[in-house]
Amino acid sequence: MSKIAQSKLGKVVIFIAAVLMYSFSVAIFLNPAGLTPGGASGVAIGIQRLVINLGGPEIGTGILMALINVPLMILGIWKLGLKFMIPTIAGTFTNSFMVQVFESSLLPYMEKNMDASILGGGFVDPITGALFGGIISGVAIGMMIYIGSSFGGSDIVVKVLHTKYRYMKTGTFYIIVDGAIMLFGTMASFDLVLLVLAFSLVSVFLQSYFTDRVLYGGDESRMLYIITNKEPEIANRINLELHSGVTYLHGEGAYTGIDKKILLCVMRNRQVPKAREIVIAEDPSAFMIVTSASQVLGNGFKRLDSEDL
Repeated sequence: MSKIAQSKLGKVVIFIAAVLMYSFSVAIFLNPAGLTPGGASGVAIGIQRLVINLGGPEIGTGILMALINVPLMILGIWKLGLKFMIPTIAGTFTNSFMVQVFESSLLPYMEKNMDASILGGGFVDPITGALFGGIISGVAIGMMIYIGSSFGGSDIVVKVLHTKYRYMKTGTFYIIVDGAIMLFGTMASFDLVLLVLAFSLVSVFLQSYFTDRVLYGGDESRMLYIITNKEPEIANRINLELHSGVTYLHGEGAYTGIDKKILLCVMRNRQVPKAREIVIAEDPSAFMIVTSASQVLGNGFKRLDSEDL
């Protein structure tokens, strides 16, 4: 996706796909299943349920989402700047519009034409809503953040928090913020059903997990330390066969006092088995340490000056 996101046309395509996916997940899966998604959509659904249970009129989810996002837009412009907020404003109101469209047109059609007998009379049950809604919305959120935009709502809050606490992953903030929204939306029904609460929590965790997979999944690499007596042979083969750089670190054995060259290299996950084969072929008695490198910046990987997600 990184190559597609580098062009303006690619960003537009990702933007449209993300808006359609997120609005579809809210209107078709999460809300009909009685679950509360995160973000402004979750707050909107909670307010919608609260107003109805207090005897008030039913207000469209998309309309409430747009109203909730107005003060958050002001917060975003103040904390994040207008440059970030322009695509976010577009994503927010386009998403609100599409949720309203899906709720008023596609949802009634699917409820009428799809067999709901196995679901106990409902179009979608909490399990289906949590799985499909959480996965689809999580991927959509990740796509939007990846191109420098968002759906507003908790996305803005998360972005503001992430600028201050950069050592924490984006998905972690979503669990905290959206978890609170989920609890509010469930309690607003005046019927705190543990099954619904449990699957709302599942949807939030799935959403945060797939958001992180979109944002960081491509950056997952492995860092290798190789202690061997065949340093040049192994280093040359890794360079030639895997096209991966190798750095010599100078070490000294604590017991033997012998100077050693330790090989350090970073590579994609899929390259590690081949690297292991090379080490075994050249020096079966070598010592090899493989660790995770959750984010690698620089030549051959993600650009060093790319935005910190």
